[in-house]
Amino acid sequence: MNKIHKYTMLLFFLTLFVCCSYDSIQAAAYSYSSSHESSNLLINGKPVQGTEGWTNTGSSLIYKYTDGIGKLACSGTSDNLAAYQYVYLNQDDIARANLGQLKVRGEGMFWQQASSKMKASITVNFYSSGGSYLGQGKVSYDKYTVGGGYRSLSFDYVIVPAGTTNMKVSISNDNSLAGRPSVYDIGVYLKDETAPVYIVTAPITTPNKYKKGTTIRYQIQFTEPVNVTSSGYLKFKVGTQAFDTNSVYAGQSSDKTTLYYDFTLPDTTTLGDNLAVSVTGISGLTVSDDALNSISAAQTLNLSNGFYVDNKAPEVSGITTSGSNAVYKAGEILTFDVTFHENIWVDGAPVITLSNNKNATYIKRTTTDTTIASFEYLITPGDDVINIEIASINFSGIRDSVSNHATESKTYDTNAYNSFMSNKYVSVDTTAPTTTFSTQPEGWQKTFEVLLTPADNIAGVEEIYAAWTSGTNLPQYPYAANVDITTKRVASPVNTGIYNLHIKLVDSVGNTATYSSPYTYYVDCDVPLITASATITEDTNIVISVTASASDNHSGMESLTYKWINGNDATVLEGAVGDGISIPQSDGVYKIVITANDKVSNTDTKTIENLQVDSIAPLVQLTPLDGEAYQKSYTVNVGVADEKSGVDKYYYIWNTTAQKPDAGSSEWNETASNTLKTLDGVSGTYYLHIKAIDKVGNIEVASSGGFNLDNDAPTVQIIPDGNANSLGETSCDVAFNISDSYSTNDELVIKYAVSESETFPESLSDLSGSSITVDTTSTVKYIHIKATDVAGNEKLFTSNAFIPDTVAPVGTIEKESDVYYVNNNNVSVNIGADDNYSSAVYMQFSIDGEEEEWESLYSKKTLSFDAEEKEHVISVRFRDKS
Repeated sequence: MNKIHKYTMLLFFLTLFVCCSYDSIQAAAYSYSSSHESSNLLINGKPVQGTEGWTNTGSSLIYKYTDGIGKLACSGTSDNLAAYQYVYLNQDDIARANLGQLKVRGEGMFWQQASSKMKASITVNFYSSGGSYLGQGKVSYDKYTVGGGYRSLSFDYVIVPAGTTNMKVSISNDNSLAGRPSVYDIGVYLKDETAPVYIVTAPITTPNKYKKGTTIRYQIQFTEPVNVTSSGYLKFKVGTQAFDTNSVYAGQSSDKTTLYYDFTLPDTTTLGDNLAVSVTGISGLTVSDDALNSISAAQTLNLSNGFYVDNKAPEVSGITTSGSNAVYKAGEILTFDVTFHENIWVDGAPVITLSNNKNATYIKRTTTDTTIASFEYLITPGDDVINIEIASINFSGIRDSVSNHATESKTYDTNAYNSFMSNKYVSVDTTAPTTTFSTQPEGWQKTFEVLLTPADNIAGVEEIYAAWTSGTNLPQYPYAANVDITTKRVASPVNTGIYNLHIKLVDSVGNTATYSSPYTYYVDCDVPLITASATITEDTNIVISVTASASDNHSGMESLTYKWINGNDATVLEGAVGDGISIPQSDGVYKIVITANDKVSNTDTKTIENLQVDSIAPLVQLTPLDGEAYQKSYTVNVGVADEKSGVDKYYYIWNTTAQKPDAGSSEWNETASNTLKTLDGVSGTYYLHIKAIDKVGNIEVASSGGFNLDNDAPTVQIIPDGNANSLGETSCDVAFNISDSYSTNDELVIKYAVSESETFPESLSDLSGSSITVDTTSTVKYIHIKATDVAGNEKLFTSNAFIPDTVAPVGTIEKESDVYYVNNNNVSVNIGADDNYSSAVYMQFSIDGEEEEWESLYSKKTLSFDAEEKEHVISVRFRDKS
């Protein structure tokens, strides 16, 4: 058996094992020979190794090899041998068993001991897939013999019962004497000698009429599962034309009893709408069953099962149109009727395309099948054409009952009817006349000249009407045409306003169109509106300023200008109002004339009379005018007066430049005071500038001379400032450096004091020189200095501390070694000393009370003493520079 069968039985065994505690089941694979008998169905039927495949149900079962033969035997001499195994039929043999064609036989060699009785048997039990017992085949032996040896037991072929899916093969051997029963060459074999039988050829596809290219399927059935040796083919006839070899073998059914053949409905030499399809025979088909029983299934048939083929697409047999020698307008319909050789159905959207790129579309006229397809062309505006033609046809979607499409017809050509309308003389005129408008200047104008350019494609322009509108008003065309067809000039409006121009044109066949000019026409006939006024000083006619403005509600302002005219009617000053209206610079009485022009040259003027001009600025006086001596501050008296219009305001600036500031500077400070003091805390030369403005805007800027200011104290420096860098000295020489930015040294008043307190003293002495000496031997000292310049600025200065050195150095002395000096009066000592301030330390040695000279400090020195045998004393003193 193949692996699929074995795997299926294993799963079944597991289920049984859980429920019923059965032993493991195995099965041998088998095949058939040319004698139609299978190979041995048993596993290990002729033992060659162990007891594989057999389930023991008697005494112990072993494999034994004697006399060159492998056997199944019992391990004990008084045991009985009993075992079984299952055999499973394949699907094809199950089918043949159900037909009563399958037989089985069994055989084996059984050992009988001499002078003993042997009971032996081979039994085959038949079972259904549900486990029902169906019968058995069996051979038994039960005899006593004197001579021992192997006995051949067998039973001849037994019909396998219908419904059998598996067989249980059991063997047994039991001797009456003490011996080891054994068996070998056990075999169970199937046989099938009945060949498959052809049953019928029948259609699977539902009989009907089909289009060419459709594949229909037939089946050939046999009595049992078959293997195809040669597939051959079904022979067909379509109409009168034979198609003997055109079918295709398409496989078998799952139970292998049925073969499938496909036949694709073909074109024929003579096309037709209803050609009968029949099966005329089976040719070249050979099949066999698994037992190698083979038959040739050639058959002569004449099967007309109701199949028909329609391999002819709908063909056009004629075309007509409703139009001839006519001109069509928008809204009218031009009809085309196309007749086909057979009834048609329309699923899509077939069209007839005309020479003006418009389509006549399919219109369904009846609810039943018809041979006519109607197309309608609804004429719409813009379809104009002279002598319309058929440009092409597209019959997509037109089909017959089996979906053969008209576009598949051998006579179909999209350009087949391009000349059909050549002698029909059908034209289309749906377009009304058109016109363009002459280009117009942008913005407002006093008048416009509008020229039209009318045109018509076929009939020609007959009448032109013009209407001017404003706002959203609809045009009201006159009853009679009001534009000359020759000059094509439209008259301009005569009143101010914003207009739109509308034109109506009519051609010779009554097509009418209206057009609106793309331009907006701005007509301006009104002068600008001027507003002007003069500002004068109180109780006088002295003009301070003049303001003017103008507006235009239509084209807008082009210019607004002014002119000053004196008593002699002479123009003395003029300009653009937008730049500001200037006042004449000469005293006198004037009038001013304001002139406004709009963008289309409409002009208006306005005059203001009797305006008096004051051109003299205020008078400014400063006392004092300058200050040469350096002082901490100055106070200046300021006087401002104006004879005519009077003083309006005045301002001041203190700065360090003699140049007059610009009148428009942001640094001016307004004041009402008649005394101005110099700035606090500044030094240098400062200037006072006054800006005075009268009530008509005349400006005077006056400046003083320089005022010398000194608010900086003298600078005091001493060297050194404290004795931090010379500690340990007994005194310190100190040099003074005292100066001032504006006072000379001779002008400075300098006083000083040397004090033990850091607090500045009240009592000071005059400093006569440029240096002093400070004693640093006993107490801390501070130098205090007060320097005063000419302007009275004082500088108080206190130095850093001058610190005395009052502590002697600290030192040490020791021998290099502590030994007795024998015959040696020289000794080496190590010396060390340190001072808190002084960097120079001196030492003086004393040997046995006798002092030596002072000398600089050394870290080691060798001394000599008297060569007298006694204890000698060496001492040392240290001192610093103080």
